[in-house]
Amino acid sequence: MQVSQGDTALKKWLQILRDRTMLRQTKRQALTIANESQRAVWDRVQKSIYTMPVSEARGYVRARSAAVIRDQTSQLLGKRHHFSERMVTEMQRLATERVIHLVLVELLSSSTRNRRLAA
Repeated sequence: MQVSQGDTALKKWLQILRDRTMLRQTKRQALTIANESQRAVWDRVQKSIYTMPVSEARGYVRARSAAVIRDQTSQLLGKRHHFSERMVTEMQRLATERVIHLVLVELLSSSTRNRRLAA
């Protein structure tokens, strides 16, 4: 049995559609994970972060958020989910970047009111 070019094209199109749908779902889940993780990450970093330059603070937040993001991902997705390991990794990467952004925005906005960041 031979596969026609039409069948191959249809399969490729369906795969592209599936990938795009999964990517959208991955991004949506990453935002949820980040929003749910922000407070816990802030609580972990707020005492130390004001004395750091922004570049160092970014790395510190990244390191301190890893466990929180992993735990939140597990809670959100549970043991049975339809995401591949690659998509879960991407979800966690996106969530981490979002948490870093949210925490740095909070840091920079609160530092002008309350504290002075390191130069």
